[in-house]
Amino acid sequence: MLNLVSDGLKYVKGLLIGDELPKEIMTGEASWSLSPKHLAIAHQRVAMRLITLVSTDEPTTTDPAELLALADDPSIKKKINESFEVAAIELGMRREQKEEVINFVNTLAGELGYIEFLREKFQRIDSMRERIQKVRVLHSRTASIRESSDQVARLIERAVKEYQVMFDAIDEHTSAVVPLLREIDDSIDYIRKMRDDLHVRFLAWDDLLAEWEPRLVEYSFKVNELLLKTHQFLAPRFMSFTDWTAIAREEQKKRARLRVQPMAW
Repeated sequence: MLNLVSDGLKYVKGLLIGDELPKEIMTGEASWSLSPKHLAIAHQRVAMRLITLVSTDEPTTTDPAELLALADDPSIKKKINESFEVAAIELGMRREQKEEVINFVNTLAGELGYIEFLREKFQRIDSMRERIQKVRVLHSRTASIRESSDQVARLIERAVKEYQVMFDAIDEHTSAVVPLLREIDDSIDYIRKMRDDLHVRFLAWDDLLAEWEPRLVEYSFKVNELLLKTHQFLAPRFMSFTDWTAIAREEQKKRARLRVQPMAW
């Protein structure tokens, strides 16, 4: 039981006596609710990928707002409906069995909706990166802030690149819808694995993101303190071994300079 509690704490910020264990370790489902918006984005993203079965000249946008706008386009709706019939044939069914394909698509979108939620959170991290870059420009003549912001900027660039690679991998893996539907159980397992990995990583960002989001925080007199806190958060997660080694060498040099040499008589 203690092992289950320990595993469960990866997915939530705390567990009290009497709390249910997170669904991730009990059923494989997510421990948080999916919003209608993220479900709609995921459904439209899947549909726009499926539509290539009947048309190759449709918009290839990946922007969530644009995807939602396309959902109301009558011609797009018609082609999506046609693609369900073609997908049924691709899956070895009859054209009239498109309702089964629609059910599969709804199931897949229900899982990918959590990825859309996490994608939105990733955008908040990227916005934080942009604000840190802005701090570098605004405070370029203040030595202490410039040095801190340079260090933090390098670290958050690494974070964003690392997360982007993960989302790119998910998008590549889920780009062809029919194979996903053909192996729906394996597809769900893959999506949930990536969902849990991203969720655990992003959960730790919540407090820091909240501190960087107030309007005009870049101009605040507390920005230096916020940079220090951000560095303390990012360094153990994204600082390379080479950077750690360089810092250790500099600390050794400082201690050597401060060491009092014995007086010779």
